[in-house]
Amino acid sequence: KVTVVLDKTPMYAESGGQVGDKGVITDESGMNAVVSDTQKAANQFHLHQVELVNGVLKQGQLVRVSVDMTYRQEVILNHSATHLLHKVLRDVLGKHVQQKGSLVNADKLRFDFSHDRAISNETLRKVECEVNRAVRANLAAKSDVMSFDDAVASGAMALFGEKYGDDVRVMDFGGFSVELCGGTHVKATGDIGLFKIIEETAVASGIRRIEAVTGQAALAWMQNNDAQLKKMAQTLKSQPNQVGQSIVQLLEKNKALQAEIDAVKQTQANAAVKDVFSSVEEVNGVHFLSHVFENTDVSVLRDHIDGFKGKFEQGVVVFANVIEDKVQVLVGVTDAVNKKHKAGVIIKDILAPLGGRGGGRPDFAQGGGESDVATVGKSIEKELKTLK
Repeated sequence: KVTVVLDKTPMYAESGGQVGDKGVITDESGMNAVVSDTQKAANQFHLHQVELVNGVLKQGQLVRVSVDMTYRQEVILNHSATHLLHKVLRDVLGKHVQQKGSLVNADKLRFDFSHDRAISNETLRKVECEVNRAVRANLAAKSDVMSFDDAVASGAMALFGEKYGDDVRVMDFGGFSVELCGGTHVKATGDIGLFKIIEETAVASGIRRIEAVTGQAALAWMQNNDAQLKKMAQTLKSQPNQVGQSIVQLLEKNKALQAEIDAVKQTQANAAVKDVFSSVEEVNGVHFLSHVFENTDVSVLRDHIDGFKGKFEQGVVVFANVIEDKVQVLVGVTDAVNKKHKAGVIIKDILAPLGGRGGGRPDFAQGGGESDVATVGKSIEKELKTLK
């Protein structure tokens, strides 16, 4: 793998957001070198990144350079579409829109621009439609080289922060989009075929980004989405144009079923906790209650801790809930005894041997860790023994 410099080349070096050309370098002896990228050196020489497949390369050698035109054409479609997008964004969003960066390769185009808020789906649709309108108009592309001052005076858009020489190249698409640009472009906008926005996101404060595809890539993107929509419709036993409605109905049905499940769980949890209340133990006038539940709604346990504290003037209640290998512990202490038995201290003593953490007020505390029913049960039992 080497870098090759030629006295002249048909390959475009990466510049202005457009990636460098690919291709091959050959000669009459059978030498063959694959060009994977073309970059521009500070001295304006083109640096061809090549992998020598066969033969030798040496200074003064006469070679033939062939550009991968399939690759370049895909890049060209995206580059020309970027010019149209820039113009439409300024028309739709306002003249404050300025290009802040771009990437144009064979797969897609990425365009960063100044704008202070997210763009609505409706506005993105309008932008997409206007770009495609310019594509269908099949506007002829024309390029001229002129002085920078003459170019700006003629109405050509110069990119803010870009360095230009005394003479510049003006790219004009039928008077619709006129920009200073040294890149490769279509002969007419109709060559782009189809323009499809695939994403709009924020890059930084005041900077938005649009990613889009063109030509065959845009068609493939739409066909893929169409196939997914039809597959979804088949799963829902619906028509593609009714998928949205079917999903809403499915979500509503799921919500109703979930409500029924939650109600059953609530009833079961209430019954389980009420059964536990029969095991309240009274020691020296203080009522103690503890139990380890499995897969129980924690909100039910909280409610019954409040019920316990309302029923007994002096009491300590500890509930634990184990789900798989995770445990959540809740401690409630009535006001009459929380100066002596503080909930925050109790829960730390229970969870410390388990490697868990917890805390809270003197009358209520909660925490959790990793444990099983037997282990947390023993830790609770040991702690309550010290309190009785």
